[in-house]
Amino acid sequence: MDLTAILGSQMGQAALQQVGARVGLPPEMVRVAAQALAPALAGGLARAGTAGTLPGGMPQPGTDDAHAHGNDVLGQVLGSKDASRSVAADAAQQTGIDVGTLKQLLPQLASMAAGAAGGQGGMGPGGLGGLGSVLGGLGR
Repeated sequence: MDLTAILGSQMGQAALQQVGARVGLPPEMVRVAAQALAPALAGGLARAGTAGTLPGGMPQPGTDDAHAHGNDVLGQVLGSKDASRSVAADAAQQTGIDVGTLKQLLPQLASMAAGAAGGQGGMGPGGLGGLGSVLGGLGR
């Protein structure tokens, strides 16, 4: 199952609510934020996936475990906290959502995306599958 399917499923709706509750956004705004953050995540996940360096698993969204997992993922896909801050700042300009909120949301979405990209997303280890469309199609 890809991230688009996860977010569109009942589990995805619950995940949007859990993540939204953690960062103080309604589920629809989480979806808007995810659309803005998706290009950076997709590019980084594609690069990390081909190198086989993605952290495995997909903790329950909205939890401290998902936040920690997402930070590990972001370290692999974006490389630095400065890059994460830049991604959040760009998304804030696109969406009007507070940059601090987006910084909190980014690890949660990175965790979900890595879970979708790893064995749980229908992609084999190191395979790219449809990751670009996975993250790019969040608004569908």
